[in-house]
Amino acid sequence: MKLTTTFVLLPIHILASAGPLQERQSCPKVHIFGARETTAPPGYGTSAGLVNSIAAAYPGSTKEAIVASQGTAAVVRAVTNWNSRCPDTKIVLVGYSQGGQIMDRALCGGAGATLTGNALKAVKAAIFMGDPHNVVGLPYNVGTCRAKGDANSHQQYVNKYGQQALAFVKKLVDAA
Repeated sequence: MKLTTTFVLLPIHILASAGPLQERQSCPKVHIFGARETTAPPGYGTSAGLVNSIAAAYPGSTKEAIVASQGTAAVVRAVTNWNSRCPDTKIVLVGYSQGGQIMDRALCGGAGATLTGNALKAVKAAIFMGDPHNVVGLPYNVGTCRAKGDANSHQQYVNKYGQQALAFVKKLVDAA
């Protein structure tokens, strides 16, 4: 009887201790969060090309879409939760239009929740294309695109600047 009890408890003990190790082993080197523009269907919207380029540059990386209409709090929650599960993963934020605005506010403040602590430190690069919250001249601002009401031009930022954005992300992620 005692042998049976010991046999049953041993595998449970082994499984319980293996869980966290297995979870950490499956963490990627890079994880990309993307948020689309208001008018795009669910997914990454116009930023998909850039999100996919970043993922291709880092084999084994993972990516996740955040719904822009859920706002800044959704970004903070997703990044914080990811960082608590995978503390060594380098995080990249990509936002397009309204998606850029919620990423900007989560990273830089301005309204609602803001990333702090280890979750903030895990963000190694951020791209906000067509961000209506953009403020020219801030120290983290490399540049912005302004379509001035031209919706067609607004949808072309990844085509026009995607390679430059990818190089920027790689420079920051590789240096971290």
